[in-house]
This record gives sequence, C-alpha cells and structure tokens, in this order.
Amino acid sequence: MPAPLAIGKDEFRELRELRLEYIDKTHLIQRLLDDVGATATLLPRPRRFGKTVNMTMLREFLGKSETDHTPLFEGLHIWSAGDQYRTHFQRYPTVFITFKNVKPTSMEEWDSAIRLRLSKLAESLRPQLEAPGLLSEVEHRHLKELQEGTANISVMQDALFMFCQWLERAYGEKTVLLIDEYDTPIHAAWSGGFYRPVVDFFRGFFGAALKGNPHLFKGVMTGILRISKESIFSDLNNLKVKTLLEPEYADCFGFTEAEVQALFARQGMLQHMDEARAWYNGYRFGDCTIYNPWSILNYLDSRDKIPRAFWLNSSSNDLIKEQLTRHAFKMSTDLQALMEGRRIERKVESNISFPQLDTSTDTLLSLLLFSGYLKAEPISGEYSGSRHCLSIPNKEVAEIYQLTFKLWLEAHLGGSSERVTSLVKALLEGDAETLEDQLEFYTLHMLSVLDGKGPEPEALYQGLMLGLCATLEPHHRVRSERESGYGRADLLILPNRPGLPGAVLELKVAKKQRRTLEQALSEGKAQLEQRKYVTELLASGASPVHKWVVGFDGKIVKVVYVGAEELEAIQAPMIPAICPLGVASRPARR
Repeated sequence: MPAPLAIGKDEFRELRELRLEYIDKTHLIQRLLDDVGATATLLPRPRRFGKTVNMTMLREFLGKSETDHTPLFEGLHIWSAGDQYRTHFQRYPTVFITFKNVKPTSMEEWDSAIRLRLSKLAESLRPQLEAPGLLSEVEHRHLKELQEGTANISVMQDALFMFCQWLERAYGEKTVLLIDEYDTPIHAAWSGGFYRPVVDFFRGFFGAALKGNPHLFKGVMTGILRISKESIFSDLNNLKVKTLLEPEYADCFGFTEAEVQALFARQGMLQHMDEARAWYNGYRFGDCTIYNPWSILNYLDSRDKIPRAFWLNSSSNDLIKEQLTRHAFKMSTDLQALMEGRRIERKVESNISFPQLDTSTDTLLSLLLFSGYLKAEPISGEYSGSRHCLSIPNKEVAEIYQLTFKLWLEAHLGGSSERVTSLVKALLEGDAETLEDQLEFYTLHMLSVLDGKGPEPEALYQGLMLGLCATLEPHHRVRSERESGYGRADLLILPNRPGLPGAVLELKVAKKQRRTLEQALSEGKAQLEQRKYVTELLASGASPVHKWVVGFDGKIVKVVYVGAEELEAIQAPMIPAICPLGVASRPARR
C-alpha cells in the first residue's frame, strides 16, 4: 500500500508521525550547516512550494525538546550524512514565528495581528524563561507586556532579539531563529494602502533580530520575495539571500523530476506522468527543473486524474491579480507574447521594490517570476540576476493567466460575461452589427474607467486581445502581428482543430486632417484583400474564415464585414461552448 498523501498539511512532525508521503528534503539542513559563514539566510520561493514544511523540519532537527525526535529523521538523508551533523541534533533553543496567514486589510488589523503573533510566541517561550534570576525586573516586565499584547513599538521591534538573548542565557547555547513567510503582511499592506508603516516596523524588527545578533547561531527566513534593501533590509548587510535563480538550494523546495518519477511509481500512477509533466512541471530553480508540489499531490489525490489548476485555488493571489489587471495595457505586448507561448527577454530584478511596480515593467515581471507565474532561463554569458528569457512554465499557470484576463475583459465590458460571449459569437459568426455594438460598449466603458485619459486605440485593442486570448482558449489561438500571406495581420483567430471557424481582423485608426474614418476603413479593406491574410487560417483548416476591418475614431467604433472564405472539403462541426458556429453575414451599419 502506498503511503497516504498529505494534502494541506505543512508540519514536518505530523507528516512523519502519521507516516504520510514525504519527499526527503533534509539535505536543506546539511547545506545550511555547511554554510558556516552565513548566520542569517533568506530563501524566497513561491507559495505552496514547501517552505513551511522545511522550516518546521529545521525546528524539529535543531531545536531543543524534551521529546526525542530521532524517529522523525531515521531513514532520511540527514540521518546518514555523518556525525558532524548529528552534533547539532536537538541542540539549540529555537524561536519559530510565522506570518503565513497575516493578511490585514487595515492598520488596526495589522496592529492586532502582530501583537497576537508576539503574544503567542512569548507565551510559548515563557516556561523556558522562569528560572529564578534569569531575567531582570525590566526584562520580566517586557516579557509580560509582550505576552499581554500591551508592549510599545520599541519593545515589539526588539522582541526577537530579546528572546534570543534570554534563551542563550537559559541554555548556554546560541539560538536558532526561524521566520516563516516574512513578507505576507507586506503584500497585504501594499494592496491595502498602509505599506510604509508596516515596512518601517519590519525594518527595525528584522534588523534587531538578524544584524550582529551575538546570541544567534542560525537565522533562516522564508517568503516569496526579497523586498528591496531600501524598504526592509537596508541595515542587513550580513543577510545571505538565495533566490530561485541561484543553484545552492535549488532542489530543496518543490519536487525534482526524479522525485516525481519515484513518487508516481510508489503511488502506482506512472501512466499519468506525461500529463502531470505538461501541467505542473516547467519551473526552473537554479539549474534544476522543478514541479509544483501542491499541484502534484492534489493531482495524485484526485479520483478522476483530470488535470486542474489546483494552485490557483490554494490562495487568493490578490497582489498578483491586482497588478496584472491594473497594468494590462502597459504590459499588453509582453503578456500577449507570453500567453502565445513565446519567451521574452528581460532583466530580472532580484530585489523587489513595491513602489516601482507602478512604473517599471521589469519590476512587475520580476514579481511574477518570484511568485511562480513565470520561469526564467539565463541567457548564455549573462550573470545570475541579469537578463533572462521569461516564459509561462506550464499549462496550469497558463490557465491562471487566461482566467485573470477573461475576468478583466468581463469587467471592462460592464462586468457581463454575456457581453463577452456575444462579442466572441459575433466575431466567429460574421455578425457585424452585434460585434460593433459590443466593441463600442467596450471602448466607451474602458475610456470611462480610465477617467477620460484616453488611451490610444491600439492600447484598447491590445487589452481586448488579452481578454480574447483568455476567452477563446482552448478551442482557438489568438495571434497578433502575425506573418500571414503577404504581410502581418493585426489579429488572427486560429482554431486548434480543422473545421472550426476562424477570423482575421485589420485595425485602422482615423487621424485628424489626414484620414477620415471612412478612408481608414476603405484602406483596411483593400489591405485585407490584397495581402491575403486568410492564407494561414485556411492552411490551419479554419472554415469559414471571417474577414473584418475595425476602425476607431476617438470613442467611435465602426466595423466592416468583408466576407467569409470556406474550405469546401471540410464539413464544419458545431463549435463548442462559447463559440457556436454560424455564417450570418449582416452588413456593417453605416
């Protein structure tokens, strides 16, 4: 019988005591101990990639306890690694604090949450600090204030340092400090509009605990990002940061190819490996190919073995959704390329500065990378952290993008999924009147949302493209500026199997004193016919192929239906779901 799968369990001790399936990551302990020059280490990784399991593993191995933890580690890598590692087993007083679920929506919630975290920590450590004479009168008062949640900001910022100091005094050994998911509250603070005071608090909080702390043996932090030194780590010049770009801890988080192969073999599921690889593989940590562990375990646990975006539903992803939707226009070209399965070359910024998210697309792409929404492949000859080729790692993440931009398009069509359905249906049925109505509504609504700032029609078009990409998958592929016939078509909609309808669109913009809307439409129609843009669509087996010219003049949108071409040899089936087939060809309104 294979071991039961651990779904939603992130305590190492529980996994081992219940004899649940566990992928051995104890080599993380060995590497941290081998790195004798690093007192404080930050290991940022995407959510649900095993950070908390690893941190609780470190606590059970290094931390003092009245219980013998030998059974937890027998048979694992670290247990046979040598006596030089056994000498550290259950040796150090340990402070463990997690900010995993600290997601305040206001400063009041933030203040309550941090006080509660420190109160619980003080309460758990108090029995170890009750020896007579161990703490001074002032220290006793600070401990009580922290436990009761009445401490002032200065005492709260010094809390971790004081705990390390007191525990070393109690046991005669330096302390291990484990800080899990340190940046979760910072993400929430940025989204909630109270970023600066939270960052100011954490700068002092982490600085006191990790910089020059003489009572510290090892400090380990996990999170998703490395917040820029100017924001958090300005004083922490001793902090060693190993992101997913570096090789040192590459195989310590997530599952490697060999680990997944062995896991599927133990579970009797090797016949599903290819599908799992396409959906959940594709991440690159250092020089390792990595699978999403959360999705792999949920896929194996599912009865029907139908791949789904399990990772999407494991967290709210508020920051990512907010940034993607807010900057869809600004990043439309990059996002379009990524959603088409192409790679883009960009400089990766290891330090994320939240204020730069609104001004720098490189910062936003780096946020997507370190959050698990992109993978980075180094360009030959470039040093780590410089220019990389970025791409969407797998089908699961591609589905997340599609859903995000489908919802984005719905929001900019008045929040109506029916409008999206109507737009796509008209596009693939030759219904010019309906298509013009929906595009006009979209343009007016989008301009209204942007407070009259009036993006260029091309920007509106690119935003529409993102939504169409999401809406038409998986039955169609949407491509822009694609070589076809004797030129580049503005928009091609290609079916993923022969017999489904396709479309080609040419976009034209009226220009004051240079080209009227009617002239622009006439030019577009001539260009569409002369350059044979339908060539690629017909070659793909699309039938019929609907030809469109769309003209913009400020808030005015006009659509001309040029006609349809069919492959006579193919009997077109009904198009599934959102795109029913029809060959209606109403003329454009004048």
